[in-house]
Amino acid sequence: MSGSSSDEVQVALKGRAQPFVDARVLDETDVNIIAFAARRFGESDIERLLGLCFALRAPRQGHAGVDLERLPEQLAAEPKRPVRGAGAAVEVEAAPLPFPASSRDWLLHTLTSTMVSRWATADDASLPFVAQEVEGGTLLLTRRMFVEQTRVADALLERLKTPLVDGAIPATLEDDLMGMLPEDSDKEARDAVRRAATNTLAIVTGGPGTGKTFSLTRLLAVLLRHEDPSRPLVIELAAPTGKAAVRMGAAINEGLVKMGAGLAGAERLNQRLRALSPRTVHKLIGLRPDGTCAHDKTRLIAADVIVIDEVSMVDLSLMRRLLEAVPPTARLILLGDRDQLASVEAGSVLADLVRDALRRGAGPEPRLGSVVHRFTMNHRFATAPDIALLASSLHGDAADGDVDLAVKVFQGETHARDEPFPGARVSSLGSAPEKGPSEAQLKTLTAPYLDSIGVLAPKSPAEDKGYASMLKGHLKANGDFDDELRQRPVQAALLAAFEGYRVLAVHRRGGLGVESLNEAVAKGVRAYLQEADASGRKPRRLRFQAGFWLGAPVLVTVNAYDVGLRNGDVGLVLPDPSGPTGNELSVAFPSGDGSVKHVGLDRLPAHEGAFVMTVHKAQGSQFKHVALVLAARESPIQTRELIYTGVTRASNRLTWMGEKELLRLALNRRIARASGLAELLR
Repeated sequence: MSGSSSDEVQVALKGRAQPFVDARVLDETDVNIIAFAARRFGESDIERLLGLCFALRAPRQGHAGVDLERLPEQLAAEPKRPVRGAGAAVEVEAAPLPFPASSRDWLLHTLTSTMVSRWATADDASLPFVAQEVEGGTLLLTRRMFVEQTRVADALLERLKTPLVDGAIPATLEDDLMGMLPEDSDKEARDAVRRAATNTLAIVTGGPGTGKTFSLTRLLAVLLRHEDPSRPLVIELAAPTGKAAVRMGAAINEGLVKMGAGLAGAERLNQRLRALSPRTVHKLIGLRPDGTCAHDKTRLIAADVIVIDEVSMVDLSLMRRLLEAVPPTARLILLGDRDQLASVEAGSVLADLVRDALRRGAGPEPRLGSVVHRFTMNHRFATAPDIALLASSLHGDAADGDVDLAVKVFQGETHARDEPFPGARVSSLGSAPEKGPSEAQLKTLTAPYLDSIGVLAPKSPAEDKGYASMLKGHLKANGDFDDELRQRPVQAALLAAFEGYRVLAVHRRGGLGVESLNEAVAKGVRAYLQEADASGRKPRRLRFQAGFWLGAPVLVTVNAYDVGLRNGDVGLVLPDPSGPTGNELSVAFPSGDGSVKHVGLDRLPAHEGAFVMTVHKAQGSQFKHVALVLAARESPIQTRELIYTGVTRASNRLTWMGEKELLRLALNRRIARASGLAELLR
């Protein structure tokens, strides 16, 4: 293609793509990259190049590739962005996008491009795009995304064919299982442990509280019991985020309480298990800012057992890096809930693996079905049956008719039992306008941070005490910097109380978004901390320092390894026990040993308020009481998966705010990510 003709192609492509760029559907960078690549590959057809722009765009939307035949309906389901030139608060009726008249013809035409190779042929691997036949259509992928999928599939299939080394399976496995898990109700847990103990790969899926981490603790205990004292097992635990890693460690420690029954050497095993320290997957593989890793296929992770929790949050590229860094004969155990929200980046790896494995089952040749275990019995919600009923009616295999059941449970019209548990386990605050909640609704959203979290049937009064009431008691007794408030155990108790409740929202902006609600709730908490009690006595004026107020919660939004903080960590602004004058404020964060660590206000990384967070940010967390605030209008990101994730963050009580019909629309809207991973695994 000559210089002049290539310039003409670039101008023509920009003109054809401009309506999509103006509508914020395509980015100008997509168009420029495709126009530049067209010069090299001699492609001049504008309609084909437009199709390739959308293949380049797909990973930013979470998809591995794009099916041009279904693109118009896919775009209709995506969140709308402000039209270029319109004010942020102005509603603009966007003009219909100028797609080709026939999406089917457009797809077939684009597949003939000189820049596209076909998956089923031996076409030039240097071509930048690949066409992959998938169930129900054809995906157009960038070469990079196709290679990522292929490498993930190859690594999994190779692991399926790799047996454990001789002697790695404990001879007394069945006796150990019956010793630790003797009840009929433990059958699912026994099956999960057996599968993970006898394979180099195990994929364990199920909702919160179904027994994934409980079973993991038993598996590790069995393996540690039979380890060679001269060569102790190296066990690595990891999760996609720092918050999820901390929760993983806490869940394992909780699971140790009942583990001793029937197992010799329980004290030593407890010590070994408590010494395990989960970290992020990024840390485990040593992912660097430039995209390289300390561990890869040539420099494997030195471990015998590797366990990854919250795998639904692991994107395609991160999964590829992880799989290639795991030693072939090591046990790799993947835990997750396939019904939760998928990863922020491209891919839906766990959902792809579980869906395909459960559909095809086991077989004579190595299949994922032989290493996938799915938990179905929920234990977390034993005292919250209505939340359990919601979770079961919203999972991936639930029938469409279960949406009606879920709506009735949300509305309080149906309960899991004929006689509902005393008190409302699921309660509605009604709907609110887009401008924000009413004064009464805001008061209800704020209240659990104050006197009472709202736990129903708490084990002790302390379990239900709001963090602000605990803090207010110290302020009234001794002021801002009394000795008790400076003590780390007191600060740990405040942090634990704060983690008992959280408000979750769908969007970041708007009257019902995270930013506005955070500001409103913070105002209410500050007023509470400074108001007089029944006797008329007021605490001292709330202390501020460097823009922070005493008791303010902080949510870290980046990984900052220089100060030992990770994206998702939550802390409270409290007196610094080690400050030189005793009057300094810093941020107290929970540490792995149940204590706290402090980070100075001047060293705090990027952060935001933590009274309200998005449902996405809450993945990997658990709270006794959750208030779920839905959008006040139809929103493409308000899906069944999002609501399921929000609901299952609550272990005891769920409060929600929203309009019934919008809830129904959301529950009927499913996330469908385009992926070809399942086909590659076949």
